[in-house]
Amino acid sequence: MCNFVPTDEQRKTASHLLSHGISGDRARLKIINPRTNKPIDKDTFYKVFAREVELAGLERTGLVVDRLYEKALEGDVGAISKYLSLQGRGAFNKRFEYNPDDPPSKQIASVIKASSDGIIGALETSEIVNAIAKLVTVVEVEELKKEFAELKKLMRKKK
Repeated sequence: MCNFVPTDEQRKTASHLLSHGISGDRARLKIINPRTNKPIDKDTFYKVFAREVELAGLERTGLVVDRLYEKALEGDVGAISKYLSLQGRGAFNKRFEYNPDDPPSKQIASVIKASSDGIIGALETSEIVNAIAKLVTVVEVEELKKEFAELKKLMRKKK
């Protein structure tokens, strides 16, 4: 019988380490048994922290998806595309067409259609459309910079 009862802090530590890909064999070294002042053994770790071990991959994926979502909201086209494709797979196994190379109006139309189909929620729709709009502004500025540089070259040639 296992008589080790982990504290909330130990559960948090195990969950954190496991969610970052640290093996249970290594994570257990941070879990000290107060009776022995030594790390718990492998069998005890896997028995007591079975739920944390089971959810570790999901936690890790959640961390990555959260970061991907943040990058999408910043206007990163690749992140928008990847996030939307993940969303399309997640809700009722539906997919929707989204191509980051499409003109912004078509990208926005795809997002709005996905929202009306119930694939993504209203808040996400608003945030993603705003991210695409920010990107449009950045792209337009970059286009203007290129055009201006071309004009400068032409003017230099005329001199």
